[in-house]
Amino acid sequence: MKEPSSHQALSSYVGGNEPGRNGSGSVGDSEMESATVLLVQEPLRSFSLDSNSSSMSSAPLSVKVSSLPTPPKSAMAIGGGAAKPKGRRSPGRRKASPPASSSDKKQTADKEQTPAAAAKADKEHAAPEDERPLFDWQKLEVPETIWIEAQELYDRVKVMKKVQNRQPICKRHAIHAALMFILCRNKGIPRTFSEICAAGNVTKREIGMYYNLMRQVLGKEYTAAGRAKPAEFLQRWCSVLELPAWIAAAATRVYDRADELAIVQGKCPISISAASLWLVIWCYNHRHALKALDFAVPPDTAVSSAALPAMAELRASKHAIACDQRDVCRAASVVIATLTSVFRLLLPRLQTLVGDMLDVHL
Repeated sequence: MKEPSSHQALSSYVGGNEPGRNGSGSVGDSEMESATVLLVQEPLRSFSLDSNSSSMSSAPLSVKVSSLPTPPKSAMAIGGGAAKPKGRRSPGRRKASPPASSSDKKQTADKEQTPAAAAKADKEHAAPEDERPLFDWQKLEVPETIWIEAQELYDRVKVMKKVQNRQPICKRHAIHAALMFILCRNKGIPRTFSEICAAGNVTKREIGMYYNLMRQVLGKEYTAAGRAKPAEFLQRWCSVLELPAWIAAAATRVYDRADELAIVQGKCPISISAASLWLVIWCYNHRHALKALDFAVPPDTAVSSAALPAMAELRASKHAIACDQRDVCRAASVVIATLTSVFRLLLPRLQTLVGDMLDVHL
């Protein structure tokens, strides 16, 4: 059976033909659904309709859609399925936007980033090994010939099998620092680990690890030198602090006496040297008050965290040395806590350590 066109179906509906009407004069669901489907499938063209005849005329006739009966909900689904009603949103509720991806966030951050912030970010992401200078040998106040020799030694040891297994290129800063430590000691101008760390921008652990490695691969001509003597450090510290030469000699004697009496067993020689220097300076600044006590300090005398004895009755002597414990820590590259811990061990034995040294300065 041939299916009627959309124009024929609409004319039978508007013209009053009764095949699509039930007994009550209303349009049936099936007829309305059929007409709706046909209207959707074939676009409606403008036409005119004579109410007295079923033929089309050329006079236009406007048909208002609102005047037509509202089709049931079942007819609104074109595919025959039920139409889903759209849920209403509350006025104050907004539709959540989908979460931004990581690439979108990165692009937004790059757009909002200022040039200064971008430069800082590039600096933070750069390789730390490339930023650090190789070694600031001038900071150690040593001749340039020592630094040149350290570079020649590095070129020689980096091809050795034992060193190649320890990343000689990535760890070149630590290797140069260890070589400078060894060469400074051999040349009679020793430097402490702290000073080497500050000049080479490396840690004590890195220097200690590669120092032991250099001792294994280098010959005896570089490793035969013994431990540095405290007098070598004390003379240089006194020169940096612009102190009289006799203070370095007195601090060296305090160090030797403390070592003989085993007062500071297990302590670092650098810490003992710094504490000995501060003890001599403090005694000289209070020499007249201490002489009245015969340099006998009560064993239970408390010492503050700033390496100052709690002795309020002591008065400073005239012509005191303008150097405090912080200056000594800065010259010796030690922290105040280390200096204080050794100073507490030396103070109760003050009469034995310093008793007769300051007689000529009274």
